[in-house]
Amino acid sequence: MSAKETSEGKPAKKAQAPKAATEKGAGAKQTAAIRTWAKANGMPVGPGRIPAKIRQAYEAAHRQATDTADKPEQEAPAAPSADELKKRMQEKTAQKTAEAAGPAHRVLVGKIVDGVDQEAVRKGLENPDAAAIYNETKPLVTEYTQVDGRATELLRQISHKLMDLRGLFKDAQGRVDWNGESPQYVALAASLLREAGVPSDSAAGTRRAIGHHIEDRKRERVPQAEWADYGVQALTRGQRAGLEKKQAKALVEADKAVKDITKKGGADNSSMLVLARKIDAGISAYNVDQLAALNPKQRNMFRESLEETRQKTEALLAKLQELEAEANPKATPDAEAAPDAASAAGAAGDTKDSES
Repeated sequence: MSAKETSEGKPAKKAQAPKAATEKGAGAKQTAAIRTWAKANGMPVGPGRIPAKIRQAYEAAHRQATDTADKPEQEAPAAPSADELKKRMQEKTAQKTAEAAGPAHRVLVGKIVDGVDQEAVRKGLENPDAAAIYNETKPLVTEYTQVDGRATELLRQISHKLMDLRGLFKDAQGRVDWNGESPQYVALAASLLREAGVPSDSAAGTRRAIGHHIEDRKRERVPQAEWADYGVQALTRGQRAGLEKKQAKALVEADKAVKDITKKGGADNSSMLVLARKIDAGISAYNVDQLAALNPKQRNMFRESLEETRQKTEALLAKLQELEAEANPKATPDAEAAPDAASAAGAAGDTKDSES
């Protein structure tokens, strides 16, 4: 029997290192690593047993480092190239062009800006003429928003188109909607401005600019017999502004003349002449066309004022005539006619007595 066999004839088992010694070596390495890490991070650690807090901090730091290393790095999205940016811009421009070419269809399928009465827009654009005018007006409004400075001709064209659109609808009284008050027109006008790209902060100014020209178009299209019904002014905005300026000047001057006379305690010769000229200038500031633009209440008030002025003027004229007659009786036709009238009356009386 060989030395490698036991007494029973079985091969002897190979000697193995004790398990405790292996674990002890691994524990020593970890302890050394923890001690080194703790000193590197400024943690006080002595030669004896490592405190549990330092061990837990080491393990937590080790886990975080391991998790970070296991995660794959995420690449930052690459910046688009110049060609790609150009392509995107071209696609966006093409999309806007397509929308501009068929705004009526886009509205009819419900893709309109919020805040506009969608049902009224759809109903209004069911009329082919309204849809055509809508499509023709939109590029004009878009162009107006892009023009620097005044754009009178564009505004004039837009006002003509909008009056065409108003002529297709009826107002609440069943009349032609020249004032633009029907739900369909109001919704279409609001949708038109937004579809044309008018910024919300300049929409009011755009409406006012178009409204100035709309007023002129109403004067052209509404029959004169219906001007009062639609509030059409007989004078243009410019004419009214000029007259208002003249009237304001005349009123200020007349008021000043009256105050000067009152301060003096009465009118002297020169101030009376000045006041007469101011009154004439004030009346001359009005004309027949402007009277037609007044409403009935304003006309009545103006008539009453003129009547009072006329009565005072006639009284002054009568007094002037009387003074002239006293100063120059022979040159006054009335003074010469008075004796003749008295003689004729006396002759008539004699004739009557003789007949009786």
